[in-house]
Amino acid sequence: MPDIRVSRTRAMARVLPLLLAGLAAVTAACLAGAYPAAPSEVAVVVGRLLGLSLPAPADAAVTTVVVDLRLMRALLAYGVGAALSVAGAVVQGVLRNPLADPFT
Repeated sequence: MPDIRVSRTRAMARVLPLLLAGLAAVTAACLAGAYPAAPSEVAVVVGRLLGLSLPAPADAAVTTVVVDLRLMRALLAYGVGAALSVAGAVVQGVLRNPLADPFT
């Protein structure tokens, strides 16, 4: 019988880099756009959303742009991508595609 702790550690070692890459992609999506927003301003806005007691950004427009436009669009894209990957895995499992078998 395999040790549960070892398999959990291996699973976390595989999942954690993917989650960090997703977080980096969402952060990059919040920085890019026609309206200029400095990384420090975006970090303050996201920190305030998470409940951290940070000073308000100098420009209220940055908060509006990041929260209402960029962050929501990035999180929606992240969720849609996750849903499409799950749907693809389900379809491959239902159709019993031998190429989708994890042991090939």
